[in-house]
Amino acid sequence: MNYMNQINQEIRQCQNCKADFAIKPEDFDFYEKIKVPPPTFCPECRAKRRMAFFNERILYKRKDSKTGEIIFSGFSDDKDLKIYDHQLWWSDDWDAMDYGKNYDFNKTFFSQFLSLLKQVPLASRSFVSPINSEYCNNAGYLKNCYLVFDADNCGNVLYSCMLHKSKDVLDIFYANNIELCYDSFMIWDGSRIFFSSYCDNCLDIYFSKNLTGCNNCFGCMNLRNKKYHIFNKPYSKEDYQAEIKKFDFSSYNGLQKIIEQARNFWLKFPVKFREGTNNTNVSGEYIADSKNVINSYDVSGCHDLRFCQIVIPPASDCYDYTDWGSNADRIYESSIDLLHNNSSNTSISVKIEAYDEIQ
Repeated sequence: MNYMNQINQEIRQCQNCKADFAIKPEDFDFYEKIKVPPPTFCPECRAKRRMAFFNERILYKRKDSKTGEIIFSGFSDDKDLKIYDHQLWWSDDWDAMDYGKNYDFNKTFFSQFLSLLKQVPLASRSFVSPINSEYCNNAGYLKNCYLVFDADNCGNVLYSCMLHKSKDVLDIFYANNIELCYDSFMIWDGSRIFFSSYCDNCLDIYFSKNLTGCNNCFGCMNLRNKKYHIFNKPYSKEDYQAEIKKFDFSSYNGLQKIIEQARNFWLKFPVKFREGTNNTNVSGEYIADSKNVINSYDVSGCHDLRFCQIVIPPASDCYDYTDWGSNADRIYESSIDLLHNNSSNTSISVKIEAYDEIQ
């Protein structure tokens, strides 16, 4: 931290958890630029508050508020809200302007906003252009997908979350541009990756961790641009194929033994202090191809962000922003903003300091 910033920062007490937190000079500059007051909650409590509005992976059965039919929704039936089925909400069968009302300056803003929120229908799920993918949520442009969440531009995907431009995969969490993969975490630009994690630009990988530019590796760790390795030991192509056949993939017990053997092998190697590549001046975790991204998580291809989570490129100049991105600029205290069709000059600020008032 810059010494002068340490001197000039202001320490405040969180109104929620009572912990002290710092507001730095560059933070005040951002708040002044978008014309909002500084926060009264600490960064962690602000994130918890945003995520209280964010149901990523649970679907409920409830009645459509207009038709009475049973539908799937991200809102449970006990919520005092009007919920329309996804297709009905996007149709021309109703008009949100019909619910307009005059603002009463003698009442607080959030009390009137809560009243409006309970009257205007909400979409049952956050979804754009699904094709045969009705059991999904927080997603866009899916085809033939089932129980897939927080994803876009995917096809033939099952039981997965946080995917982008992927197809023919099952049980995947956090991936981009993959195909024919199973039971893996954080894999990028690959094909036929199984029971593995942190693999980038790889092909035919099994039970491996932290590989880049590799193919035909089994039970490996921390390799770069290698092929035909088993537990980090090199083999010829013929010997590799012969050795692989000795492992028992045909039974559950045999599979569990391989997984245990691989994980015990991984423990012999050092791990990186942070998962991320091609960054400049960043802090947090799972950050890639970014610059000046501070105290953030799961960000790629962005710059000048602080206290953000799950943001996809391009996004810039945002604070306290959770989930999405893509042409996002000057976003504050918001979550799940779908801005694909907006220009990068979009200026949006949403202040929810009075969240407790609308609970």
